[in-house]
Amino acid sequence: MVGSGLVGLFVAAACRESGLGVRVVDRAQPLAPPGASGASGGMLGYRFEWYPPRSGFDLSVAANRRWQVWIERLGGAEAVGLISAGTVWIATGEVAPVEVELAEQSTQGLEAHPLETPAERAEAEVVVPAGGQAWLLSDEWAVDPRRVVRRLLARAEERGIEVLGDEPVLGLSRKGDRIQGVRTPSGVHPAGAVVLATGAWSDASWLAEVGVVPPPIRSVPGQVAFVDRGPTRVVRVLHGGPYVIPRRDGTAVVGATTEGGRVARVEADVLQALLDRARAFVPCLAEARIRGGAAGIRPQTPDKHPVVGPAGPDGLYWATGHGRSGVHLGPLTGEVVAHLVAGTAPGLDLSPWDPARFGR
Repeated sequence: MVGSGLVGLFVAAACRESGLGVRVVDRAQPLAPPGASGASGGMLGYRFEWYPPRSGFDLSVAANRRWQVWIERLGGAEAVGLISAGTVWIATGEVAPVEVELAEQSTQGLEAHPLETPAERAEAEVVVPAGGQAWLLSDEWAVDPRRVVRRLLARAEERGIEVLGDEPVLGLSRKGDRIQGVRTPSGVHPAGAVVLATGAWSDASWLAEVGVVPPPIRSVPGQVAFVDRGPTRVVRVLHGGPYVIPRRDGTAVVGATTEGGRVARVEADVLQALLDRARAFVPCLAEARIRGGAAGIRPQTPDKHPVVGPAGPDGLYWATGHGRSGVHLGPLTGEVVAHLVAGTAPGLDLSPWDPARFGR
């Protein structure tokens, strides 16, 4: 397993659950910047991310169901920092397309409650601008990614998974047409299969040695602010607006910027701007103070779907390119890869995630 971010650790955990021996190597330590896991808000926003197009919606719904299983496996709600009071969506314009999508989702039994009266919006702790609309989605939750990673690391230790940080991969070990391990500064790590959960670092030069062309992943740096108070529910302003994710200790995360380049840094003026934008929608932030921030690099594909599946040579697999959805899709990604490595059918249409869709 190459990569000890949240996705990589879920892959390792799921493979171990299926009876496989697992070793994890990474160029850095878990949660070290500028990886995406340490700077993620943790929304399990399965109902918004995939429209349009809706090609990945069924996988998103499946991922949400798997989270309910993994919350218990990782020690319960407190252990993963679960916020289960729901999410408030706010649309500041273009309300009609959101209503159309929610109507479509309702045919699948996925409900959303419109917050139309001042009393309903006050109870939900939000302000909706003129011409906008808000909905409460009781089944969209959030977790604390840092807690999740720590629980995955603890579970790895309990289950005999070795996690080696500061151990960059220098190349792949190959015999004939099959990958048989990785080379790092400490030597060769033999393996029956190698999974690349390498995020924004999925374009490593050593892939060319085995004829693998990396998927077209763009690095998208972003920042989040940590503040000393927040609402009781997740608040998400759609179509590029801010989000506010409460934590169980009463604090909150406010996000997020979308930047260019491959450098992620925390900037005080940017954190303040994030908080100022969010205050327009969440009144309880009026007196909030910034406690710090984080910056990370999201790995995003052109169609915003992850790349999960065979990487070319036998025994080599991708689990990367999750963009801002790595937390939500992490457990399902892990289980899918465990099936692929074991040669069993996941029972899902994985075409939206297929590495071959890019013609590589």
